[in-house]
Amino acid sequence: MMQEIFQKRQTEIKEKWLKLLGGIPDKRPVPDAKIILEEQGDGYRKIKVSLAADTDHADDRIYAWLLLPDHVTAPLPVILALHPTTGGCGKDIVIGEPERLLPLSAWTKMSPQMIRNRAYGVDLVKAGFAVFAPDIYGEGERIEPGHRCHDISTFTQRYPTWSAVGKTIYDNMIAIDWLSTLPEIDAKRIGVVGHSLGGHSSIFLAGLDERVTATCSNGGVTRFNKELEHWARVPMPEELKDSYPPVYTYIPNFLPYMAHSEIPNPLEFGDVMSLIAPRPLLYAGSINSAGTPGLVEVHQKTWDAAYEMYILANAEEAIEYSIYPGDHDFPPRARKVTVDWFKRVLNH
Repeated sequence: MMQEIFQKRQTEIKEKWLKLLGGIPDKRPVPDAKIILEEQGDGYRKIKVSLAADTDHADDRIYAWLLLPDHVTAPLPVILALHPTTGGCGKDIVIGEPERLLPLSAWTKMSPQMIRNRAYGVDLVKAGFAVFAPDIYGEGERIEPGHRCHDISTFTQRYPTWSAVGKTIYDNMIAIDWLSTLPEIDAKRIGVVGHSLGGHSSIFLAGLDERVTATCSNGGVTRFNKELEHWARVPMPEELKDSYPPVYTYIPNFLPYMAHSEIPNPLEFGDVMSLIAPRPLLYAGSINSAGTPGLVEVHQKTWDAAYEMYILANAEEAIEYSIYPGDHDFPPRARKVTVDWFKRVLNH
């Protein structure tokens, strides 16, 4: 009976979520990876690749780093390492080199420690994992020509009923299609991790792609609160196009709910998290995460919603919770917990 209730609820949540996102296209480009460059890191190779990201528009390509440990002798688990909001450097911060493309913008000036805290791709590859670190659409090499980061006007014009979140999920599904063809990769052991924006994106991907077998969201668990208009801003208002930090449009179909406090949301963040059940999920974040009033209460409500579904799935041991002191960051202790967790759940 519990399993039947779980499956029914999960199906209902998935239908509501896909409706909000504007759907996810079934058709994806055939993997056509182009190797842009290869470099040697400290015990690992850095391979920069691009992949077709749209069946109708050849100018839309995913740019990413593939990190492989030296001397691979057997297929490895792979972790998609999704970057946080960066102001333009995108994937490069995940490999610890945020100024490869251009200097960091004024509002994203970071200390060396903050930069290192976002280089979780390096931690993972040094632990023996393969790592795939892509640019999220609107960041890094996926900033639209003539636009600033997070201004996705061209995408919005091409796909007025779709969403940036839906696009990011779709792009990462394409990445998994390609990674699954590589002899170095064990396609049965695919993880995803991210901080902040990358943390949201990790949950959103895993919830709709069952090929992801383990998910860690650091500082990416929140709520669909009506005070934060970015969940539904559409399109980017002219008066905000030069703002700092740059604004980002997530889910335009949320607008009727965000604009009217009397209309309840069709689902909450914990519901989306519950789509990952019964697969392993590590839910992590700092106590003093900037910009999230009442963070502990937010975490608790979100956790409760997801945990309830894991109980119904008879998988309550598969969801774990790690809260640590400090601000909105991914400090050494939290990164070590994450690496150790991936080693355990992916048998590596």
